[in-house]
Amino acid sequence: MKIVFFGTPAHGHVNPMLPVLRALMDRGVTVLAYNAPDFAAKISGTGADFRVYPDALMINDDNMPTSIMATGHMIVDACAPLIPFCQQVLDAEQPDLVVFDSLALWGRIAAETRGYPTMGVFTTFAWSDGATSDQRGIAAELVGSPATFMTYISTIMRVLRDHGVAGDPSSAFNNTGARNLVFTSRLFQPHGDQFGADYAFVGPAIAPRPDAPAFPFAWLDPARKLVYVSLGTIHNTNLDFYRACISAFADHDAQFVMATGRTDLSMLGELPPNFYAQASVPQLELLTRVDAFITHGGMNSVNEALYHAVPLIVVPQQFEQASVAQRVASLYAG
Repeated sequence: MKIVFFGTPAHGHVNPMLPVLRALMDRGVTVLAYNAPDFAAKISGTGADFRVYPDALMINDDNMPTSIMATGHMIVDACAPLIPFCQQVLDAEQPDLVVFDSLALWGRIAAETRGYPTMGVFTTFAWSDGATSDQRGIAAELVGSPATFMTYISTIMRVLRDHGVAGDPSSAFNNTGARNLVFTSRLFQPHGDQFGADYAFVGPAIAPRPDAPAFPFAWLDPARKLVYVSLGTIHNTNLDFYRACISAFADHDAQFVMATGRTDLSMLGELPPNFYAQASVPQLELLTRVDAFITHGGMNSVNEALYHAVPLIVVPQQFEQASVAQRVASLYAG
């Protein structure tokens, strides 16, 4: 069996798929996984055949769009070169199944126009007919930028019309296949009862990450409580947030581990004795030890914490994380 997977170049979208790719490789499936160069090592480490997108999608954590409208425009703009590229891939490879990330509009259009069986992958909440927090967040953001919104609407609808595929303005974010894999539970998914058997809610993908950074576990005192602080892989340069944590908890009895991302550690000043900070930490291993997690509310981080029964304090940095925070609060999970 041969599968072509069209991914999205973001750690939060790549990480959950890594255990799936490993499992497919263990079963003897041929997987051709397309993504940006920054993810070559991660994806190749699963045994999958990593393939690179053309320059149309050369984004990374340093230039990732920070708003939903910017993300929507990035996705739509990438379609012009990527749809024919993906169609050529499918013509050459003739896979048994095409899998695409929920943001990979180019992959869905290529698969549908070539008539291949499809599967969508959701690393965030799936979308339903209900008034989800995601949809309210989009509406709130668009109020302030009607001209940008109208440009986006006209562009995406033209792309869909030109290729003869169904869709609406949400199609940049909600690309579904005949079957769909969602990396959360049906309970945590807003309006989970609205989704049929074509959606499989499988929970977080928990598996060792060979690329996890080294960490001084000997620094941890087993006799003290441990709190983990992280703003994830994208919006992680909020210096005021890190300084607020240090100021608030400098005299606390617990130990605090902060993952600071691209923040210059020297800007934090001298850390209190109960604080340790480094750019990136082995999150999955830490979550087996911590007593609480102060998080940005990324879907993967929250799901991994819930899996390990870690209490959450959510400090969202953008609209999607705010919707996750609202779900955590409504289910008394933090």
